[in-house]
Amino acid sequence: MSPRHSDRSLRVLLDEALELPADARSTWLARQREADPALAAELEGLLAAEAELDRQGFLDDAGREQLLGERPSLSGQRLGQYTLVEPLGQGGMGSVWLARRTDGRYEGEVAIKFLNLALLGQAGIARFRREGTLLARLTHPNIARLHDAGVAEAGQPYLVLERIKGLPIDEYCDAHGLPPLERVRLFARLLDAVSHAHANFIVHRDLKPSNILVTEAGVPKLLDFGIAKLLDDGQGAAGSATLTESGLGAFTPEYAAPEQVLGEPISAATDVYSLGVLLYRLLAGRHPTSEGARTPGEHLRAIVDTDPARLSDAVTQPAARALGGSPERLRKLYLGDLDNILAKALRKKPAERYPTALAMADDLGRYLRDEPVSARPDSLGYRASKFVRRHRAAVAAAAVSAAALVGGAGLSFSQMLEARRQRDEATFQARRADAQLAFHDLVFSTVGDRPITMLDLLDRGRDLLRQEYVGEPRFTASISAMLARQYGEIGSYDKALAMLAHSDSFARLAGGAEQLLENRCHRAAFLSQWDKADAAHALLDSLHPLIATAPLAVRPECLIMEAGILTDDQQADSAVPIARRGIALMEARGDTGEANYVGALDILANALENSHRRREALAVYRRLADLLDRTGRRETLSRNAISNNIGIALSNLGQLREAEPVLRETAEQFRRTNPAHEVHPAIMVNLARTLLGLDRLDSAVAWSRQLRVQAAREGIPELEQTALFFLVRAELARGQIPEAAANLAAFRALIPRLSRPHPDDVLQLEGMMAEGRGQRAEARRKYEEALKAGGYFEGRRGYGTRGLLALASGAALATGDAAQALVYARAADSLAMEDSLALTRSAYVGEARLLMAKALAARADTAGARAMLATAVPALAFGAGDAHPLTREAEALRARLGGR
Repeated sequence: MSPRHSDRSLRVLLDEALELPADARSTWLARQREADPALAAELEGLLAAEAELDRQGFLDDAGREQLLGERPSLSGQRLGQYTLVEPLGQGGMGSVWLARRTDGRYEGEVAIKFLNLALLGQAGIARFRREGTLLARLTHPNIARLHDAGVAEAGQPYLVLERIKGLPIDEYCDAHGLPPLERVRLFARLLDAVSHAHANFIVHRDLKPSNILVTEAGVPKLLDFGIAKLLDDGQGAAGSATLTESGLGAFTPEYAAPEQVLGEPISAATDVYSLGVLLYRLLAGRHPTSEGARTPGEHLRAIVDTDPARLSDAVTQPAARALGGSPERLRKLYLGDLDNILAKALRKKPAERYPTALAMADDLGRYLRDEPVSARPDSLGYRASKFVRRHRAAVAAAAVSAAALVGGAGLSFSQMLEARRQRDEATFQARRADAQLAFHDLVFSTVGDRPITMLDLLDRGRDLLRQEYVGEPRFTASISAMLARQYGEIGSYDKALAMLAHSDSFARLAGGAEQLLENRCHRAAFLSQWDKADAAHALLDSLHPLIATAPLAVRPECLIMEAGILTDDQQADSAVPIARRGIALMEARGDTGEANYVGALDILANALENSHRRREALAVYRRLADLLDRTGRRETLSRNAISNNIGIALSNLGQLREAEPVLRETAEQFRRTNPAHEVHPAIMVNLARTLLGLDRLDSAVAWSRQLRVQAAREGIPELEQTALFFLVRAELARGQIPEAAANLAAFRALIPRLSRPHPDDVLQLEGMMAEGRGQRAEARRKYEEALKAGGYFEGRRGYGTRGLLALASGAALATGDAAQALVYARAADSLAMEDSLALTRSAYVGEARLLMAKALAARADTAGARAMLATAVPALAFGAGDAHPLTREAEALRARLGGR
């Protein structure tokens, strides 16, 4: 009896049959009957029903046009500032058209994707909106960029996407005759794009050559997230089920993972499998499991049941010719690491593959650098062979003289050493775990019921370690390093460095080279936190050769510490890839629940935030929050800090309405867990700023006053001035000019006490005061002076530049200078776009587009103003709320201009 096939398999085969000419279907069905009679019978029944519907004229061309209102061609139609030119392609979700920008502002081509009108049910629209939401979260040079979104007059939703000119990756490789290693390097660039999607909790689910175009400049671009699955969609079970069901069968069988064929849960490892198939085909010229399959049914069964041939065994003569080499040479190149990397990516069980594309990318990078890869067991002989390949010249001379001494005994001797090393390591880890428990029990048994601080606890642990464990050097070295890290976390860097020195002494006694290296990496991190950046970088530079060859137990921690140092030193762009590599290594060894992994994710998120990749930072912060919640740490200070960071990220992205409840709950939780019932100043700053943006002025004033009192009591003039900055703005918005003037005077009085005064802040507040008093020309002059003082006209951009440009635009418009108002508004829009490519989610984008609309309307460009309002209204409604004054103003202007 044939096995029952899933609905997914049946739909895939039915789609294939319907695409065949009628005269070819009989031959196709005969092959199906030979392979699987039961499946063929089901298909015949479905095809017969389809034929009867066709005979009755159901939804023929005329009927479809009448029902759906479709027209033969969309060429020449306008969508806002774009004019449709010609179709580029047709898919299950809809059609894609080439369009040109024709509003006269600048020239450019885009691709516009329409939802198929036949999918205008709730599920279809939800999936299309999902695609726009997903793309808006992806900002990567190797992913096709989302420019805009909207609904055409006929009711069709559409996305405006970056126009990519290029060849599918397999055609590009063949057309340019790329040799194997160049194909691997090109593929590694693609992995970086998929890693970016996975970091945003997005799985593509349809990775194949036609969705990966390579430009003439050799830049790979990832397309089409139409069936991507959002891992943290937050919709609950019901919402997720609807969207999943509507996507049944939405994958390409040739590149599908076993779990897709079987209808099982999808994860990032699903993409890893598809990537494995793609790389396998690029390097071997054939499919890893279903080469020679005669029917789609055989192909799908092979994906589930057939183990892939080793890459080195799969090379054929035609493939070798295409790759510019002989089969023997390619087999030799693939044998070993590439075999193992592909085998791991193509495991049938998702849990046995690389967990993310980033982990696979790290192994490919190590392969290209002749370093050990995680897909192969880490043995002494293997590491030695990699060392030899990296240092051939230095090793060659020594090898000649050593060969006679070692002879044939070398292999067995190395195996004996490796076995002994593994046995000793297992024994140590068991003893270490027992000793740690005993150590913790000893520390806490001496505390009693008196109040105790973290510093007291660490000091007690240090004293007990020195008294009780002096005879166990390796354990003492390990625990001393742990105490050093904890001293560093509370800012006691002198004691942290002293404990590292203590750890070093015992590591040398125990012969612990790995512990010594880890300690030096920690020392570099402490030096950086102690504002000794030069010393930290000098130490790191000396350690790089050791880190590159360090075992998996040490390397990730050192990489993460380096990323933290670079971020502290304003080099966040360089820190991001290093942090990601360290995290991939932690994931490869299974340390995803440890405190070190939490710290690594926090460092990555901080680096992303500091490199203005705020949407990516938000995704990592959410991942961190979920991890802490799942491991029982919801009520910890670390979790509270992550909630604060999530709120900041949402606020910076212009999603103020989402940020406010997160920040308010963060403040209340901090108040509950703090004996003094006070809130951390950083939380108050972010909450007050967000409340101001939401026009919730009474609450903004209350939090700002609390911040001012606390900052004054603790002697922090910078925070006190921040509170006064908020108070001036809030009182002006409430029309309380005298109160605002008094707060501005207090703001100025604090300037001599500041370590780094900001004259542009004073000028901005003076401009707002002038505007509140009706002095429009004076307000504009002050805003433009503030822009000059902040270095805007010399190309500098700061945290508050966007808001200042919005104020300058409004002031220019108030003085009758619509042209300059438009210039400032466009600049504000550009900065808002950098932070959030989800146009209709950001209040900052909405504010800038409203200003642009007002300036265009003042210049009698009604069509241009309407186009801006089409984005401004939904963006303000989502980001700031329907009742926000700017939202109401945008809606009123749209009604006045005749928009909808």
